Amino acid sequence: MKTAIIIHGWDGKPELGWFVWLEKELVKRGYIVIKPNMPNPEEPKISAWVKKIAEIAKDANEETIFIAHSIGCQATLRFLEKSKLKKIKGLFLVAGWMDLLEETYADQESGEESRKIAKPWITTKIDFGKIKSKTNNVVYIGSDNDPFVSVENSKRFKKELGAKIIIEHNKLHYEEDRTEEIPVLLDEIEKLSNQSKSNSLPVIHKVIAIVIKNDELLMVRKKGKDIWTGLGGKPEAGETEEEALLREIDEEVHCDAKIIRKLGDTESKAVFDDAIVKLSAYLVELHGEIKLDDPELEECRFIPENYKALGIKLPPSIEEQRIPQLIDEGLLKWKRK
Repeated sequence: MKTAIIIHGWDGKPELGWFVWLEKELVKRGYIVIKPNMPNPEEPKISAWVKKIAEIAKDANEETIFIAHSIGCQATLRFLEKSKLKKIKGLFLVAGWMDLLEETYADQESGEESRKIAKPWITTKIDFGKIKSKTNNVVYIGSDNDPFVSVENSKRFKKELGAKIIIEHNKLHYEEDRTEEIPVLLDEIEKLSNQSKSNSLPVIHKVIAIVIKNDELLMVRKKGKDIWTGLGGKPEAGETEEEALLREIDEEVHCDAKIIRKLGDTESKAVFDDAIVKLSAYLVELHGEIKLDDPELEECRFIPENYKALGIKLPPSIEEQRIPQLIDEGLLKWKRK
């Protein structure tokens, strides 16, 4: 399962700015997003931050990407240095640093305290070789007018990790209270995601309808199966996704349907096949009485928030990816798990 772990920086807040934007964009693209509040962000300590990342990244693997900001970059690097993980998918460093500009400490009231906090992060060495062995995909994004971080830091990451370097103009330190989006970051993540693998499983493309009524979600279950999913199926040759979805809805429940908008694509291991399923989801309104008339389907019903208590099982692509998106966008009023 594609997973993205986002680590904020010194005095950072993961519920603000580009962290929130990035989480929503990644969920649309099929990622499970982990975005923790790091311990004592006003006075970050190496041991506490590395421990926290180890706790939330215990299941990280070759489908996991890390995105980190400022001191969060160092914390992530130090975690990877000590971790027993063999491989991760990629590492994206935003305004990361190994040293800080002297201007960082210019404030008369807080300057010396900041210097004290930063000192162990600057003086404690990192074995970059151990990190480089865990991924070949490192991207560094910085700004040419960062008031704290010199562009020289990017050269260090290029030398030690072979990082791809992107220096943007006039973006300061990408603070979450000033920066709403970082489009180049999302572009780089998508480029990595789209890299083809010669040993990849075959991809099955399906389209599904997300139908919501009275804060419940319409799901169907195939005969002989215990996993529920959305209305829909595979596009036929020459069909668009929208055409295929409308045809499948008509065949399965004999309803008129109105497509509102596309919610996004997800990719995950198929539940019933040895393949990867690319699931294209659309928000849909149904009109007319639902009449289940597909010989492959056993049940069709709207499921409530407590569906698990009712013994209803959903595939990870819906339970872990699509439902969080629906909650975040206010389409479902369920509690986020």
